[in-house]
Amino acid sequence: MRVADYVGKEAKSKDYGRVFVDSAPPRSKAIVNITVLQRSKGWNDATETYERYKMTATWHPDGQRTLRWGISRRDEYGVKDTVHINTLELCK
Repeated sequence: MRVADYVGKEAKSKDYGRVFVDSAPPRSKAIVNITVLQRSKGWNDATETYERYKMTATWHPDGQRTLRWGISRRDEYGVKDTVHINTLELCK
């Protein structure tokens, strides 16, 4: 595929998740400019904040379990970057 096939569309990146391909640098044959659209785990659209989420539950031999909770610290939403088109897969 060519760079022109990616510009203006959503794609899935290996590093960032769901991204929007904004444009391509002049005379580029394999590099595009992207904006990250995907939020990290635990995002709540209603409150527009990150909330804690259950990561794992471990069962112990005596019948008790331990819950582990997490909260996202790595939000790359809105980050702009330049990537190679081989790292992208167009969304349908």
